[in-house]
Amino acid sequence: MKSAKHQASSIIKSGRKVSQSFEQNLNQIKSRNLSLPKLEDENDLIRKAELCNKPVTVNIKFTLVIEDKLWEILDMLRKNVAAKFPCDEYWLMNEDDPINKLEFLFGEKRMKSLIKQANVLEKTSIGISRFCFGKELPNDLMQEFRNLFFYVHQNYLILIKLMLLRYIDSGSNNTWIRLLNQRIEEKQVDVIKNGSITGFLKQHTEIIYKLLQNIAAIIDGEAKDYVKLITDNLEQMTISKVKKIFNSLADNVQSFSVQSPSSPKSEIPYLPPMASPGYTLVIDLDETLVHYADSGPNGILLVRPGSVEFLNEMKNYYEIVIFTAALPDYANWAIEQIDTSSAVSHRLYRQHTNLMGPAFIKDLKCLGRDLRKTIIIDNIPDNFKNQIENGITVKSWYGELEDTFLYELIPLLKEIVIKKVPDVRVALRIFRDQVLRQFLKGISKPHLNLKTTKSD
Repeated sequence: MKSAKHQASSIIKSGRKVSQSFEQNLNQIKSRNLSLPKLEDENDLIRKAELCNKPVTVNIKFTLVIEDKLWEILDMLRKNVAAKFPCDEYWLMNEDDPINKLEFLFGEKRMKSLIKQANVLEKTSIGISRFCFGKELPNDLMQEFRNLFFYVHQNYLILIKLMLLRYIDSGSNNTWIRLLNQRIEEKQVDVIKNGSITGFLKQHTEIIYKLLQNIAAIIDGEAKDYVKLITDNLEQMTISKVKKIFNSLADNVQSFSVQSPSSPKSEIPYLPPMASPGYTLVIDLDETLVHYADSGPNGILLVRPGSVEFLNEMKNYYEIVIFTAALPDYANWAIEQIDTSSAVSHRLYRQHTNLMGPAFIKDLKCLGRDLRKTIIIDNIPDNFKNQIENGITVKSWYGELEDTFLYELIPLLKEIVIKKVPDVRVALRIFRDQVLRQFLKGISKPHLNLKTTKSD
């Protein structure tokens, strides 16, 4: 018998139709949910795709319906009720949603890729939920689904915002625009209202990806293989491929089961043994070395002042590991912009983190390195809270040209290696104490090249 993964790979190429029982219910579901006035102009988004940077008029009826369906799923999960029927309804209606084709209205490659990934993961979330919700689920799995659909729904609101950027006649006299803006205002959390649109889309997409991996680690059977197939090949996935993959499971719900939550993780340690004993410097990527900034509907990678020089200098003293919560495609592209001298020895990505709440935990114990000689630099302390004494917290960087933090950090890091500090955690503790004393003395910008031992 062919493996589920092999079957799924075949489905991507050939495809299967949705089951007849679902098709029979499609018109009934649509008519019940779409008692909405008709737009005067309902242009096909694909036909307008060649305009790329020009707004177009689209049929947004389904956008309101799909948002409402995602909200219904989330509301039921919050009440600890598996929302199988709303997921089935979504699955049948979603083909008419203009958000599916939103990527074609943006010319910038990374923006198109980000929107496509968000859409693919949204469909994957619904696809796996339809089969998991058919059985009684343990509490830990239900919590994963609650978290998953919170971020899926918030991402959908962000995608609506992006659609409005490309919408003709977006004035307040348009009934549909007013309805969409009202939904966003009512249901989008404050932190997203006040932040970068594409920045939060990227962050939420990363979290959804990780939550799907968490769910795949708990379940077993063909459903697990299909989720893993999609997440492992996210860059090559499309909405139609995801639909074909999960439609093949429509009559095979029995393939789903729940694993023990204590299933061991694989691939530990993440790094191969060091060629020779030495110090390891683990560095975060986004908002530490670079920042992917919005530029209207597109984006640009900004490089923190000193990033290139910092890596070039530190490679002479440390084994350098970039540890990011980003996907490999984006991370590798960003690293290549700053690693001009092949200073980075290893790269770790989102799949190597552990999602706990909003934080992607980077557990240094999984690296296979001596913690006495390992330092992590990150702009979010929660990301290394398992080894907080090994960390240096940097100020999040969003493009300030006058920033000099990385330049100022070089002397301290060099001193640790030159003096062959036996335990970096002790040195960093003394460093923090000295910085605090300088702050208390009124020094607004403490020196970072401080003594690393009390006897100095």
